[in-house]
Amino acid sequence: MFSEKKKKKKKDAGSSNTVVISGPSLSKVKKAQNSQTSKRQAVELCEEMIDISRELEDIKTEYDLVTSNLNDVQIAAGLTKEEQEPIRKAAAEVVKLGLARSRFLESGQKLSDVQFAQLQEEEHEIPSAMKRLKSNETFLDAIKKDLNYLEGEKIEWEILRQGCEKEQKMIRRTAAVVLVLAASGMIFLFLMKLLYHVDTQLLIMVLAFLAVAFSTFSLLKYQDCSREIKRCDVNRNQATSLENHVKIKYVNIKNAVDYACEKYHVKNSYELTYLFEQYQEAVRERESFRQTNDNLQYYSEELVRLLERQKVQDARFFIPYANALLDDKELVELKHDLLERRKRLRSRMEYNVSILSDIKKEIVQYIRENPGASDQVRRFLTRIEELNGKEY
Repeated sequence: MFSEKKKKKKKDAGSSNTVVISGPSLSKVKKAQNSQTSKRQAVELCEEMIDISRELEDIKTEYDLVTSNLNDVQIAAGLTKEEQEPIRKAAAEVVKLGLARSRFLESGQKLSDVQFAQLQEEEHEIPSAMKRLKSNETFLDAIKKDLNYLEGEKIEWEILRQGCEKEQKMIRRTAAVVLVLAASGMIFLFLMKLLYHVDTQLLIMVLAFLAVAFSTFSLLKYQDCSREIKRCDVNRNQATSLENHVKIKYVNIKNAVDYACEKYHVKNSYELTYLFEQYQEAVRERESFRQTNDNLQYYSEELVRLLERQKVQDARFFIPYANALLDDKELVELKHDLLERRKRLRSRMEYNVSILSDIKKEIVQYIRENPGASDQVRRFLTRIEELNGKEY
């Protein structure tokens, strides 16, 4: 993907150069500048790989947690009736006490049982999730503006380039007409001098001077247009390259925002903040039901102890979903929800791995083309491979 874009940029830039400047010193300078630009781009790609790798590690951690919870659900679904009996008794008490507490807490707020259960499960993670979601939304809006600006800049440079090309065509046509007219005039004056012995030498010199002056002016103007076209191509290619990098960030941030909204069943960070404020109010009111909470704590610990006896890794995961231990349909629905979450996480991991693979190909190609490449690029690549724990 990156190599195709880079080849396309090189092709466009090559086709737009109408004036060729040669010379040993200029060639060395251009080669040095191109080398520095390639090195800087390689380092920027390495830094981008590090950012994506860190994002990938966060996704892997979440994926492992969801997978562990899914395995626990499968263990709970495979218990025999004898094994389920004490667990269901404890779960029934947890559900009963939880409903009693929920009724009181819901008297002054609009949280559903599902929302309360999820907020309770992730109470310590939600504040950071709210900040992260709000930051991502702000960053997403900024990226959208950047993309619109870059698209407008590309169009602006393209329009300016087309204008310069039209001006060059007009200069060529005008110069051709003027030179033909000047040549015709000088031929006519020369014939007048030859046939009729008219003194036209001064007129011929004036006409030749005007023709040379106009040709010089046209040539300088044409060269100015050529330089402007070259500048337009460079700026347009830079805008395209920057737009491609911004699009990658946009996709990652957009996926993160969509996943967070789906996970917490909200539309934006403001709704999540409102829900969490409602939950905090409910928690404060819960203090008046300390006895109920004590009983709930006792049976929750009992449920955890019974589940751990059955080799459940994260038994506390079932406390907010104790009803799933009483109803097989609820357990199937919980399993389906975990499978969907894991599927979305896997899709995000595959996308990031694909991006890392494409970027690494670009860096490897740079190292191959530059045997004496800076050790900084190699150190970056080694650090990224250590961060991800494998080759892409």
